[in-house]
Amino acid sequence: MVYTFEIIGIVFVLVMIYFTYLNYKRKEISKINFFFWSTLWIAGFFLIVFHKSINKILPEIQIVRVMDLYMILSFLVLFSLIFYIFKIVKRNEKKIEEIARSLALKEIK
Repeated sequence: MVYTFEIIGIVFVLVMIYFTYLNYKRKEISKINFFFWSTLWIAGFFLIVFHKSINKILPEIQIVRVMDLYMILSFLVLFSLIFYIFKIVKRNEKKIEEIARSLALKEIK
């Protein structure tokens, strides 16, 4: 018996894999980013498809429901991505500051 959640999840994952591939082919994302996102989407696909098998190991890791596991994993991934984006923003701020400083010094000379 197929549930609506599974269908929506599988369609979402397949669409995201397609968009990831499309952005890679357009050279909008690097090969490393392509593999990272593809791995993430494929892992999501397996979590959706094999949720009944995952249900059997949940008592061993002291989690009550599969949805709780999904939420925990989602928060871990989201916080990791937020930290990664924060790091990139800080790096870009430094670069912009260096460029602005060099332009300002160039105008003074």
